[in-house]
Amino acid sequence: MISEVFSRLVGRHRYGRESYFSERLIDKYEDFSAYFNLCSLSASRSAVSSSRRISCCEDLTFGCSPGAFLRCFGKPQHHIKRPNDLTDLLLVYRQQWNSYKVKNEFHFARHGLFYFNRTFSHLSQAQKQELLKVLADKYHDGESIDFATEKLVDPVGNEIIVSQNLVLSIDYLDKQGATCAGLLDTIGRLRLVKQQKVDRQLAHLYHHL
Repeated sequence: MISEVFSRLVGRHRYGRESYFSERLIDKYEDFSAYFNLCSLSASRSAVSSSRRISCCEDLTFGCSPGAFLRCFGKPQHHIKRPNDLTDLLLVYRQQWNSYKVKNEFHFARHGLFYFNRTFSHLSQAQKQELLKVLADKYHDGESIDFATEKLVDPVGNEIIVSQNLVLSIDYLDKQGATCAGLLDTIGRLRLVKQQKVDRQLAHLYHHL
């Protein structure tokens, strides 16, 4: 009896935690601000050419369908439909890669996979350096790259952007694809609307002061 009650309580706790995590993801992406910040970060970085095409695994590249992806990666921990008007599907996998804990996000739109992110938490400085070295070995033939100021760009224009704050975050973006073109157009319109609102507010103040 006690074990049954305990298992139910654990189940409810897990369900609540998973639901909370999904809600946080929806909040993060529903207003495009996360995508806007990523595009701004991309624009601030100098491009370094990579001869290797970016892929999420050996056989899957940007533009792959959710079905093909799920057949390769299996069932995710989180499966979120339509987090915003641009993104049809967001899949999240939390994994353990030997001594590394990693959260993987994969974003799909009408044209397939257009963005994915890997976030590593609780890293030592040595672990951060190891991850960045492997990334440089894979995509830049082992040559040094300043990930704080530079981004990797593959032969078809896809990008890898690294951020190092409390966690190590690696963003992979299909910058030349149709989805990102639509995203940049949407961001431009949102910025215009925001600027028009600011201009009206300033005009109102000018009139009354």
